[in-house]
This record gives sequence, C-alpha cells and structure tokens, in this order.
Amino acid sequence: MGSKVKSLNDVSKNRFNKEVKFWTEDSGKDIISWERKRRLEITKKEIETYYKDKKCTILEIGCGAGFNISELAKHNENWTCLGTDIAPQMIQHAKKKYKQQKNLQFEVLNIDKAKIKKTFDVIFLMGVIGYLEDNKRALEKIASMMKKDSLLIFTYGNSQSVFRILRFSTSCLLDSSPHFVRLYNSIKKKIRKDALPYSPLANIFVPFKKKRIHSLLEEKFKIVDEEALCFSAGFFGSLSVKSGKFLEKYFHKNDPLKLGMTNLIIARKK
Repeated sequence: MGSKVKSLNDVSKNRFNKEVKFWTEDSGKDIISWERKRRLEITKKEIETYYKDKKCTILEIGCGAGFNISELAKHNENWTCLGTDIAPQMIQHAKKKYKQQKNLQFEVLNIDKAKIKKTFDVIFLMGVIGYLEDNKRALEKIASMMKKDSLLIFTYGNSQSVFRILRFSTSCLLDSSPHFVRLYNSIKKKIRKDALPYSPLANIFVPFKKKRIHSLLEEKFKIVDEEALCFSAGFFGSLSVKSGKFLEKYFHKNDPLKLGMTNLIIARKK
C-alpha cells in the first residue's frame, strides 16, 4: 500500500510546529520580518480608528507564536484578545510566554474544520490565506463569528507580483537540485545567522489574483481599503528591506507595475 497523502492542513501544522523560535519576534532586518512588522502597524492603526477609546473583542486566526496579538493586547487593555493557530506547539509557546497578559488568551483552532462559538468586533489573519484548504469555507466561518460592521483585516499573496514570480522561480530552481539548496542556505546563513534553511515543504503557500479574492468577499463583506506590501523578493537581507521601503512609499496605494508581493485588505461585515 502507498503512503497516505498529507493534507495541506497537516503539512502546515507540521511545518509551523517546528518553526516556533523563528516566528517569536520581528527584527525587521529581513523582508519577511519587515512585512510582518508592517502588517502589524497597519492592523493596529486600523483598529485604533474604530476602537481607540472603546472596548472591543479581537480574534487572530493563525497567530503563530503570539507576537502580533500580544502587541495589540499590550497596546490597549480595553481590547480583549484571543489568538488561535493550527499548530499546538505555537499555542503552547504563546500561552507560556504571554501568561501575564490578563486580556489575552490562546487556543488551538483549525479554521478549515471548526470555528469559535462567539462573535468578535475584529478578526484578522496575517499570512494565513494561502495555507488554507478551502478559502470560501473559511471565510464563511469567519463571517459567522462577526457582528454587522465588524472589521476583517487579512493579507494574501499577489500571484501577479513580479517579485513573487521571481521568488517562485527561485524555489523551482532550488527544488531541482540539492546542490542548489546547500549553496542557497549557506549564502542565507551569512546574511542572517538565525535564518530558516530552505526546504521544499516551505514552498506550500498559494498566492491569488486580486479578482479571485474580491469574488470570495463580495457576498458577506464590503472592502474598505486595500494596499500593497513587501516590494522585494528578499534575497539580500537588509538591502531588500531598504529597497522595499522605498518602493512601498510610492506604490502601496497604487501598484500598476504589480511589484508588491502581498496585498492587505480591510473589510467590514455586511
């Protein structure tokens, strides 16, 4: 008998269970850390626009090691925050690290298979759309956990981005030979000592065209704003961050050349 084919959920869970240390903090020194930092800045600013002096309930789906949701809980004690993730090791780490924050809780959740029987004022997902098995089903579950006019903030990979196509092409080249992988990982280590080594399992993220994402939202959500992020393939460490910052300054609201690898959407529940 052949071996059982693992689901995307299983592959994601196994991968992120092993990457707890890497996802703990955001240094901003490489393009992935910089993107995570920018996503949090925008999310915090947007929530403040509506709930600066108000109580609100916030759910993060795919919280990883808990950094983003803990920063929001720390920022405003009136915000009651819940972080969820498919990877039990991530949640175990987050519960231990952030146990002193009274307005913050964590639990394991696979949004493809289940939901929380509560409603929230804000739900956000950073870098999650692309790892899910069924985006339509997941968004329906998310909508059922939201009140009318609740805020949804999420990112998705732009499949038409020049830089994302370049990164994908590099992944295909690396997958063609273990010699390329060893060379790439040795160069990566020199740029950042704690960098994750490349492995074929890391290349499971699925990007989308803007039109497809918008069609998934139109029934239950109204898009308020959208902007492009991450204007670099990230091959050159801090240099990639500097060039990415420069391009983002001019193209984050209007990206006619399709340079941004990631799009961030802000929407309201209908």
